[in-house]
Amino acid sequence: MKQQVKCQNDSEFYSPNPTETKCFKSALECIYKELNGTASTECEDPNHRIDQGLESLEIMIDNLNLTTNLPECACELWTQTSFSKFLDNYESLLQRANAAAGK
Repeated sequence: MKQQVKCQNDSEFYSPNPTETKCFKSALECIYKELNGTASTECEDPNHRIDQGLESLEIMIDNLNLTTNLPECACELWTQTSFSKFLDNYESLLQRANAAAGK
């Protein structure tokens, strides 16, 4: 059985859940920062899933032709949640981004 990423009980992550396309790139960048920062320091990741996610996110962010750094889309404006809720919001964001791209 593969071990999953396990974070400290008190770990919290800015959890982007944008409804507007203009915030998708900022939201993905926020997720990248959270995975590269908080998750890397506060979570156990025996199978290097966080590193794999960071690699995929970097490619996706580089390929998006959307504006970034809009004040209304700042990472710190999103609600902080547990790691499992953070991952749920990340998955939902990816589904919407793929749907918007027609994939």
